[in-house]
Amino acid sequence: MEPSKGGVSRRVVLVGGAGVVAAAATGGVLAERRSATRNEPHLAELGSAAPLVVSGRSVLHRSITVSSVLVERGASLEMDPQRSVTLTVRGNVVVRGLLRMAPARPSVQHRVSFPFVEESRFVGGGMTVMPHDTGIWVMGMGRLELAGSPKTAWLRVTGSLAVGTTRFVLRDDPVGWRIGDQLAITPTAPGSASGDGYDEVRIAAIDGRSVTLERPLEHHHPAVAVGAGRTATAEVLNLSRNVRIEGRPDGRTHVIIISKVAQRVGYTEIRHVGPRQADGRATRPVVGRYGLHFHMCGDGSRGSLVEGVVVRDAGSHAFVPHSSNGVRFRSCISHDTYEDAYWWDGRPMHGMPSPSSDDVRYSSCVASLVRADRGGHRLTGFSLGRGRGSRAVGCVAVGVQGGRDSSGFLWPEGGAGHWRFDRCVVHNCARHGVFLWQNTATMHVIDRLVAYHNGGFGISNGAYRNDVRFRSALLYGNAAGGVVMHAVPRLGRQSFDNLRIDGAGRAPYGVEVERHVQEGTRPVLVRGCVVKGHTEAGVAFTYDGRGTTNPDLIDLIACDIHDRELWLSDQLPLASRVRLQPSVGPALAVRPTGGAEPSAPEWNAMVVEIDRFAGSAPPVPPLPYLRAGAPAPTAS
Repeated sequence: MEPSKGGVSRRVVLVGGAGVVAAAATGGVLAERRSATRNEPHLAELGSAAPLVVSGRSVLHRSITVSSVLVERGASLEMDPQRSVTLTVRGNVVVRGLLRMAPARPSVQHRVSFPFVEESRFVGGGMTVMPHDTGIWVMGMGRLELAGSPKTAWLRVTGSLAVGTTRFVLRDDPVGWRIGDQLAITPTAPGSASGDGYDEVRIAAIDGRSVTLERPLEHHHPAVAVGAGRTATAEVLNLSRNVRIEGRPDGRTHVIIISKVAQRVGYTEIRHVGPRQADGRATRPVVGRYGLHFHMCGDGSRGSLVEGVVVRDAGSHAFVPHSSNGVRFRSCISHDTYEDAYWWDGRPMHGMPSPSSDDVRYSSCVASLVRADRGGHRLTGFSLGRGRGSRAVGCVAVGVQGGRDSSGFLWPEGGAGHWRFDRCVVHNCARHGVFLWQNTATMHVIDRLVAYHNGGFGISNGAYRNDVRFRSALLYGNAAGGVVMHAVPRLGRQSFDNLRIDGAGRAPYGVEVERHVQEGTRPVLVRGCVVKGHTEAGVAFTYDGRGTTNPDLIDLIACDIHDRELWLSDQLPLASRVRLQPSVGPALAVRPTGGAEPSAPEWNAMVVEIDRFAGSAPPVPPLPYLRAGAPAPTAS
């Protein structure tokens, strides 16, 4: 802190315990009062030009405005849990000690506000505090303890919601929900993949699981029968929290953690974050300045828990565990953000691996309404990057925008990590549900995915060679089809087991096989699948004949394909081999015609009977949620 021109220090120093207070002669006013039961400084209004340096334990009992905040190592700045308090800051908040915001009850509001941010002055990057990159910096041994009042972050409704609805019933108890809370109701209708179809409303009354709204809904949110007797309904996201960190719509702030100790961030609303700057006719994000950003913490972040946190109205990534291990994200919501919502840095250059973050856990998290200012070729809700021991379980991606290969869930090129992926739902995204674009020997196992009403495919698997196993997925009403295959097996371990694919009359094919850049040596296995609702063919080989003569090798085992089972392009390489092994009856070998008259005109193919081959690749029993009477998956 620099002295003023007159030689009088501009800073305000608070030392807990002894209660030593120094105030600047800059027009600011600092009041100290003693409690009969506590020996703590009591802060009243400070002038906006006064910095605040905390050297001991200090408690804010009233709202104040300061130019900057420094919480020194070993010190703590706490907000009175019994009072609503706002800390308004013109510059940075640097936490080397402890910042605690923990209201005692839901009616108490704790807030850090940055109303004076100038996004055009951000520099970005680096690991040192930058004066114009206004936000919260948790440095060294700094800690956040943000503990808003617990509440259920999001729930699903019990059925369809019609236009004009003012009351609905939730499937589970809305613990902690209050009158006045703001809700976002996700789109579920087919064709609502362009970012429309959301309703944002406030609660007027609550009675058990019944919620009454302040105004009628403007969109239809139908229940969707996604297959196997399961029904998906709209998610209702509760966006209100009583601990808040916020910038303003045209002055977005950020939270960065470069600390070697575990953090606790719970039930906090982080709004108007992720600054952007002009870039020609569009804008670009500022590097390293995101919503909630763990930056190169290594093992120092192990044990960190981010729970029930909402990042909304953000100009860049919402949640970023970049080269930071052991961070758990539970029941978090990203809503109306730009760039990949859940992310860590991509590869630094072509052909190089991305940074690694190990043991990252996403549990019951939501990426909702994810935008791109331009292109967004591979925009995603969840970027499942490089590292070991990570999980995405029970998560939802909805309303992800972007270009040709955008998706709800992305396994990015150059970012091959080992993830447990189970019971996730993706719907109403502009393009794909899942987009996997890796060349790796890592075995990805993707269990119990539900993908419906997306504008592309439910699953898009590439790039050239990979090993992946999709099991027990429900793929319904995706406009381009259920699955598109680009990659061949790397070590002979690529399979699609017990998928239920229903095009709902929207998609030409259930499964589309495009031309392969690499030659496969073992077949892709498609086993125990049901394929229906397509308008042209269940499984289509759509080679255009350009740039490759690599054949297809695919075995279809014990599959129930309704209507036209197959269609083979005239350009399909002659060495291609497709084998069908029904549950009963003879096996068939299907080959391209090579210009001859097809023996199966409806397939545009040559067909002969062959010996049964199921002994080398037995059907795989379905995962429990496809069995009668089993518990419903996340989508139900």
